[in-house]
Amino acid sequence: MYNGKLRRKTLSVDMTAMCDVGFLILIFLMLFSKPKILTPYQIERPKANGVAVYDPSGDEVIITIVQGRVMYEIPTEEDRALILAKIGARHHINFTPEELKKFKKISVIGVPIDNLKQFIDSYYNDETFANQPGMHVNHTHNELVEWIKATRAVSMENHGRDVPFIINADKKTLYPIVETVMNILGSQKIFKMSLYYDVKHKI
Repeated sequence: MYNGKLRRKTLSVDMTAMCDVGFLILIFLMLFSKPKILTPYQIERPKANGVAVYDPSGDEVIITIVQGRVMYEIPTEEDRALILAKIGARHHINFTPEELKKFKKISVIGVPIDNLKQFIDSYYNDETFANQPGMHVNHTHNELVEWIKATRAVSMENHGRDVPFIINADKKTLYPIVETVMNILGSQKIFKMSLYYDVKHKI
């Protein structure tokens, strides 16, 4: 009986083209991906289902409420220094060019305005960053309103549009604090806002 010999074929692959594709994918990811924002809190969001879903674009201001603290997150670096300059002018605080440059890297603000200079100077101290006490939101000293006004003014001047707002509250947050923040937004004629939540998984 005739036994045929197994033919062996050599497959040659040009790795130059494969390397080019790999580098293109790497460059694309570096240009269009955003680094994870470092936050001074751990938050457990409430769970919900059957509600409208809003897909954030990354241009929203996030107001976080966690452990009774209210914090403010400005999304775009180029706007942060301009917003800080407006806050400084209103409170007669002179921020140096170095402080304004450093503030561009600060994503989450959770300190009273009077402590901003000290906070900026010690921003890279992990303990200072993690122990932010939150900004004042009481009736006599409502700093959240000032941040909102300055942010909207800069957004209109630079981008010709208003900025959307998202409330990011821990599930253990008492409702009166959330209501206070919503009333503050309402006082600035902001009646449309979004809430962060986690999706319930059906069993």
